[in-house]
Amino acid sequence: MPRIDLRDDDATTTEELRQLVAREAERPLYVHVAGDRDAHDEFARLGFVEHGRDGDDVVYVLPPTLE
Repeated sequence: MPRIDLRDDDATTTEELRQLVAREAERPLYVHVAGDRDAHDEFARLGFVEHGRDGDDVVYVLPPTLE
């Protein structure tokens, strides 16, 4: 399963994530985000939900959609 590590505060990260979500069909898609980033809102807008913690990182998951 795909895994994305986001540890930068780079403004392009959100756009890169949007592009990846659009082209990566496999679900669930997990994202590990440094715990000191306030990224919850940007991931929620893309459909991610908080899944848990991995050390200091917050783990988000984009669940499969029912079609």
